Amino acid sequence: MIVRFYVTTSSVMTSSAKGWTGVWRYENVRTLYSFMLANTCGRAIWDGQVFPAYVFLASGYSTTAVGFLAGVNGMTQLTVGPVVGCLSDMYDRAKILKCAAFIGLFAVFGTFAAIRTEGYEALIPCMLLWGGFNSSIGPTMDSLLADTTSEGERSQVYMY
Repeated sequence: MIVRFYVTTSSVMTSSAKGWTGVWRYENVRTLYSFMLANTCGRAIWDGQVFPAYVFLASGYSTTAVGFLAGVNGMTQLTVGPVVGCLSDMYDRAKILKCAAFIGLFAVFGTFAAIRTEGYEALIPCMLLWGGFNSSIGPTMDSLLADTTSEGERSQVYMY
């Protein structure tokens, strides 16, 4: 599957797809919402307490390990987020999202490999990657959606 993002001024006004109406006629809107659905389903594993329960059991019933990994993820988001926000204002947002997707793939495969080791220590670099990924996609996707749609249609995009 090839993911394409279009951010030129001409594509903002003339991008349309047969059968799609409203804001859904923009390819960026459809692509980003498909990604957000997949990302939310994956994020539910962490938010739904499945992953923290695994860390709790793998670390020998240590709540400190669960908190430490959550802290690593959060601190990475806190430090990387402003940097990526500035970069997305200076450079092409589509390229930044593609780099974030690459980081996300490393995080997925790294997490799978770390889980196979059955130790929570191997998850520390994965949480660094997840933090970088999560802090990169949010503001950049919002900016790309705003760039894609016209001013009168933005409330429709953010309403869904």
